Amino acid sequence: MQQGSVPHNYNAASFAEDVIHFPFAEIDFEAEFFRHSTRDLTKINPVAAEAWKILRISRPRVKYAPRGCALDLLSDMQLDIIIEIITYLHPLELSQLARVNKAFRGLLNSSATDLIWRRSFLVDDDPQNQKFRLPRCPAGISGRQLTRLLYCPLACEVCGASIESPDYNLWRRICLQCTRAHLRTIPRQYKCDHELYSMIPRRIIVDRYHRTPEFGGFWRSDVTSIVAEYERLVAGGDSQSLVRFVNDQTLMVSKKRQLAEQCRIYSANITARFRTESRDKIERIVNSAEKRLVAEGFWQRDVLLAPYHMQNCPAFQRKSHLSTKIWRRARPLIVPSVLQAQAERLEWERRARINAKTSVILTSAILALRTPVAGTHRTYYCPPCTIVNFPPLAKVIDEEPEEQIAADDPRLVEALAATPPLVEAWAAEMKTILMSELLKTECSNSPQNPQAFDLTRLELATSVFRMHQTRHVNYYGYRKFTYVLVGWDDLRVHLHPWKRGHDSRLKPSEDVEFDREGSTVAAQLVLLAGMDPQTATVSEMNALDPRFVCESCAPPHPNYRPALRWRECILHVIEDATDIFHDTSSWRILSPVAAADLRRRQVPDDYSSLETWACGLCDGLLPRFYDREQVQMHLREFHEIDHSLTKKNLTRYMVPDQPECRPVMLHDIGAHPPRFRCNRCAEARPSIVKLFSKHAIKMHVIDKHSVSFSIDEYTEIELLL
Repeated sequence: MQQGSVPHNYNAASFAEDVIHFPFAEIDFEAEFFRHSTRDLTKINPVAAEAWKILRISRPRVKYAPRGCALDLLSDMQLDIIIEIITYLHPLELSQLARVNKAFRGLLNSSATDLIWRRSFLVDDDPQNQKFRLPRCPAGISGRQLTRLLYCPLACEVCGASIESPDYNLWRRICLQCTRAHLRTIPRQYKCDHELYSMIPRRIIVDRYHRTPEFGGFWRSDVTSIVAEYERLVAGGDSQSLVRFVNDQTLMVSKKRQLAEQCRIYSANITARFRTESRDKIERIVNSAEKRLVAEGFWQRDVLLAPYHMQNCPAFQRKSHLSTKIWRRARPLIVPSVLQAQAERLEWERRARINAKTSVILTSAILALRTPVAGTHRTYYCPPCTIVNFPPLAKVIDEEPEEQIAADDPRLVEALAATPPLVEAWAAEMKTILMSELLKTECSNSPQNPQAFDLTRLELATSVFRMHQTRHVNYYGYRKFTYVLVGWDDLRVHLHPWKRGHDSRLKPSEDVEFDREGSTVAAQLVLLAGMDPQTATVSEMNALDPRFVCESCAPPHPNYRPALRWRECILHVIEDATDIFHDTSSWRILSPVAAADLRRRQVPDDYSSLETWACGLCDGLLPRFYDREQVQMHLREFHEIDHSLTKKNLTRYMVPDQPECRPVMLHDIGAHPPRFRCNRCAEARPSIVKLFSKHAIKMHVIDKHSVSFSIDEYTEIELLL
């Protein structure tokens, strides 16, 4: 018979009616025999496939049949001999035999073979492994129905949709949607403890509202038939028949529940074996496919990182090995993904080479352009985004960008020689941006005022700004910081946005803002120092270095008050976030002699307490360390310098923070405040100012100068003006 042809005497309706009660009745026989359609792979039952494989392995193989002993003689045998033969068959073999012809279908559909169907589950198909032993079919349960439940395709009996596994509690193959549509409860007149609940198979429902196994739904036809029969027997008054009916149904439900558990265990074991073997086959095929790709010239890394999952390739499904024919089908699906991974790798390598070159150029440029701030250990430099866009350096980067470059390359040295004007240009641009922020908050100045855009105003002591930065602090991420900065020297140290990488730029609306409150406090301090707030600069206040005390805040210790530097006074008002109002009367300035004594007792700023120091002798690569001790170790090991000089060998490179310093306490209240100065010491060493209390000045004159104490030996001064 040719493929696709149909016999003239074929009747599809009668053919379907004959096989409706047999296993595999849902199979499209026209597609099976006459190739009209393709079977849905999602409905293949792995339990049937693996059980059939186990059965074929356990059966002895016959290479050839003896002459005259063909299977066509089976139809001429006696019925009792045929029945005796089929009693040794497996349920799957009975299902296959029922599909041979109408005679065997009629035989296996008759009531005479009911016992044979149940006994077929006693066949030990895998004697070596009892884990795959068939569940036993108890009396009163149809073996045909159990066979259908275990081995039929995974398709819903109602809608035909694919399902994961049959419902062994309801004894049906049903999907979730059809289950919800056909489940119902027992009529309300029967309470939950009624005997009807133990007479009907139920679907166990476990959700967040009902977690007890007693809760569940019943199949509509089961509820209708059993409740109707129960009510008929109750209405008839036949108590014996009612008791017998209740016992039979309860026993049947109990047997089905036990058998359902056995079926679940059997199916789980068979499915696990099926999936394990399928996974092993797929892995072998995938390994073979990877070797073929490597043999074709692809890198193994590109093959492994390809986004396409070869385990899901449809050409590899249900295949035992990778043949040339299978590879020809799968290759068009796999190669584009490998080519994509290859292109991404090449692009990543190209970018890595460009970044390495840019990093060398950027490091050399920063080391060449960094400028120290006078009087401090801090340095400033242009932001990386400005440096890499500088035309001489950008030209070096653009010329063969993937080529590596050294720090002493002549092209780079020549480009760095032209970079000093970049610092001045960047500084002028930043001053313009900061000046615009200052003018936004000053209503008195107007664009017509010729003094409005005077960039020297940033040097005034009243130019107080807030700078917001996000810095990388440790392995776990970033942290936001807010700095209060006074004058251009403080601002330029913080303006290089190293905390956000090479592509960051200053955003005035987000990163910097003029602080009116801090400017007001600075103006008050400048007035107390005897200068004009409109002209007094930061350098003049730093040179004067006055000391102030706050009269509004309570002293932390009795008889002692902290003497603050003028920058510390601004931070005291802004950062302490006190509710106390500070005006001009809140501050008192110390006398010059008292301020000189406090400066003598002031501990110098300890920059070693801050992190990230850099070696000032390395000009090739940028060494980044966390503390001063590591930099000193670096100097000893690489430069053979045992005693390093802070200003020469140690460079304050990255972090522009000021070290925290405890203010000196002023003792101006109480019995013995230090307000007396030795006249002999003042004459011999006028640059050194040291104040004593009344008792201490006597002992100093006697012990130090070996003279008798008199009123001419000391001078009493005023501490506060």
